[in-house]
Amino acid sequence: MKVDIRMNRRSRKVELKTLADTPDISNLQKSADFVHAFMLGFDIPDAISLLRVDELYVESIEIKLDVKTLKGKHLSRAIRRLSGKGGKTSSRLRTLQRQGL
Repeated sequence: MKVDIRMNRRSRKVELKTLADTPDISNLQKSADFVHAFMLGFDIPDAISLLRVDELYVESIEIKLDVKTLKGKHLSRAIRRLSGKGGKTSSRLRTLQRQGL
């Protein structure tokens, strides 16, 4: 790839830069994709596959939910809506609630 990479410990960022003998400028983007995939938790062989195959890329989203805690009848109603009416899942949930997890 012929790209310089370093970790800036003060700013806690990974810095990449091309060298004079870098054959293709797109190597910089491929290297950035590799580092991003590694930081997301991909294994090294999987992250290396991003370098070899041009059609692969990593896309991620961050989901933050502020969920209100349900209690009493509201909790029972939410469970019934998720599990369906009169199905196997609904009866299993009722059995588990009686047994007390």
